[in-house]
Amino acid sequence: MIIIIIIIIIIIIIIIIIIIIIIIIIIIIIIIIIIIIIMITIMIIIIIIIIIIIVPITMGKNTTWDEGILPTLCSWKTTASTQSGRYRIYHSFYFRHETNALYLPQISSCIYGPSKFKGYIERQARRYPIMMYTLVQCIPCQRAKHLLTARYSDVAAHFLELVGNEEWQRQLQADLHQMTGQITFPYIFICGQHIGGSSALFELDQSGQLRDTLNNCSR
Repeated sequence: MIIIIIIIIIIIIIIIIIIIIIIIIIIIIIIIIIIIIIMITIMIIIIIIIIIIIVPITMGKNTTWDEGILPTLCSWKTTASTQSGRYRIYHSFYFRHETNALYLPQISSCIYGPSKFKGYIERQARRYPIMMYTLVQCIPCQRAKHLLTARYSDVAAHFLELVGNEEWQRQLQADLHQMTGQITFPYIFICGQHIGGSSALFELDQSGQLRDTLNNCSR
């Protein structure tokens, strides 16, 4: 009889121990779940903060470059947000500089810096029968580029897309404006001469003068 009682007590103790272990495991699991929920909540809050606060700060003032308006140096310094740039060569003669940048397309009364790229602009214009400076999200730039690549693919061309906010890009754009008096993109040079923007390009193409000029200077 005593043996049976001892066995029963041992079994009860074992059951109690097992129950305690299960309870401890459940508590640990609950703690882990709570920690995961807290971490997910923190991540969601951070994402919401980024979306609600940071994105509007960097993008809220951005407008598209439908008119390709050239900002001044002062506008760039206060309204541009950039990421690191990268270069890509495509086809046999096209060059593009790519970054992500936000600009406020407006003209102010700020004074441009001294010209540093006049020589570069002139050399590039002489070097390539077709030289065009464009902006990202500039519809006239895209149309002009499409025309040139579709109808004049036999002519060496150089397309430089300025979309960053590095000092040299701001200065280059300022110099383009100073040299040509033009305030809209694209800046197009044909056979070393500045012809204007996309409207001038399409007029020359429709009249046949563009092909004649390129044929003469490409010989």
